[in-house]
Amino acid sequence: MRNYFVSFIVPCFNSENTVEICVNSILGQLKFDGEEIIIINDGSTDNTLEIINQYKNHKNVIIKTHDKNMGLAAARNTGIQNACGDILIFIDSDMEVKKDWLSKAMAIFKNKNIIGVMGQYAPVPKTPLNKLDQYLYSSLRGAKKKYVDGDAIPFQYFLFSNTAIRKSVFDALGGFDEKFKEYGGEDTELAIRLYELYPGGLYYYSTLITFHNSKKDLREYCENLTMYG
Repeated sequence: MRNYFVSFIVPCFNSENTVEICVNSILGQLKFDGEEIIIINDGSTDNTLEIINQYKNHKNVIIKTHDKNMGLAAARNTGIQNACGDILIFIDSDMEVKKDWLSKAMAIFKNKNIIGVMGQYAPVPKTPLNKLDQYLYSSLRGAKKKYVDGDAIPFQYFLFSNTAIRKSVFDALGGFDEKFKEYGGEDTELAIRLYELYPGGLYYYSTLITFHNSKKDLREYCENLTMYG
């Protein structure tokens, strides 16, 4: 069986401090011509575009730019529309992909019953954690609260910042709802539609690890949750 073609989709908005770490962590895992990274600059006003333009001549990298900020849903849809891979991998620009992520994910997708997989977030190794970090990365939140490696999960635990999904499902599913322009909601809404079409097809794998290179203070976290609600 041939290797899957895969497309990493990395949306960016004012990600000058993290996007280079993210892209380099992905490039270090690519081995075949059919593996690509699509970076979407979603109207950044900092140095994000200048940073990602250093990759514009790389054979595995495609850069797309929105003239204005359109939101995470629209940025991900741009990635989907330009992707050639059989498997689409959604990685946020403040994530660093662990070295064995891609090889593990491709082994998982040999199971034809698996439609999508979501991995596990972790803090950057050796980084001091404040009380908020300790909560965010604890077993009190997310899929790890109830599930273990290889479990099927319901839609409410299926997020899209460390996730791989078969591209073919978007033919019936459509993309993200671009009415979602602020923090949160766009991935849950899509996960509901996905779960309705493929109940039992979404899985959690704690071995698919990404390190989170962005810190939030308590005020920002609460503001995000208020917006999501």
